[in-house]
Amino acid sequence: MKTGIKMLVLFFSIPLIILGVLAMFVQSSHTDMFQLQPLGVFGSNTIRGVIGGLLLGSGFMMIIGVLTKNSTWFIATILMMAVVIFGRIISIIADGWSNDFIVPLVAETVIIAVCFLAHKKQTSNQK
Repeated sequence: MKTGIKMLVLFFSIPLIILGVLAMFVQSSHTDMFQLQPLGVFGSNTIRGVIGGLLLGSGFMMIIGVLTKNSTWFIATILMMAVVIFGRIISIIADGWSNDFIVPLVAETVIIAVCFLAHKKQTSNQK
């Protein structure tokens, strides 16, 4: 895989990891940033586990894909981000539109594109 694509993958994995760490260990950052208010222990557990886990897992999968040169990790990240976007689309239909969706939706779409490009470059190098 070319160095530029590796750098793009690593560049986009860093914010995911930072946001995941914040969700797990500095929960107050997410209550403001994402307008989340956990209700009790289960709410906090969900923010730490589900949101933190999704973000950290996606970021680490991107890094593992670069380090192992195994493009399956990029496909897994694409799947995770696609499901998140699908959830956002369901929310737009059910709950309405907010301009607050634009930045994360664009970021998730760009992550999918970068991971797809990395997957394509990785698989073309193996042939």
